Amino acid sequence: MITAGVKGSILNHSEHKLKFDEIKQTVKRCNEMNFKLVICASNLTEVKKIAKLRPYAIAFEDPKLISTGNSITEYKSVDVKKFVGLLDGTDIIPLCGAGITKGEDVAAALVLGCRGILVSSAVANSQNPEGFLKEIGGLI
Repeated sequence: MITAGVKGSILNHSEHKLKFDEIKQTVKRCNEMNFKLVICASNLTEVKKIAKLRPYAIAFEDPKLISTGNSITEYKSVDVKKFVGLLDGTDIIPLCGAGITKGEDVAAALVLGCRGILVSSAVANSQNPEGFLKEIGGLI
């Protein structure tokens, strides 16, 4: 039973990759507890495997673009579209991240079919993180 008020978490980020069996066990247990998991996937092959586990959401992030300012929506737009297509017909929420630093990147993610984004360094390194979050918040 979760008593701290936590409702979800991120798992398998490129900075802390897990073995597939660990992901599988964790998703199974979290689904039983209605604990929402966003599972990060680095490539489309990983997306296909993770989708079979039925997590709450999958975040497609190319590790080479993380913290670069080179948005996945620009540099990997074809793969983002393919990613979204892999989740069509499921209730898994498609998210993307990596290099997203401005509102245009968020808008592009939505046009490509994602229902949200993952950001970290864009907020952490911003001179005006509140302004950045307000800018992108109106888009999602």
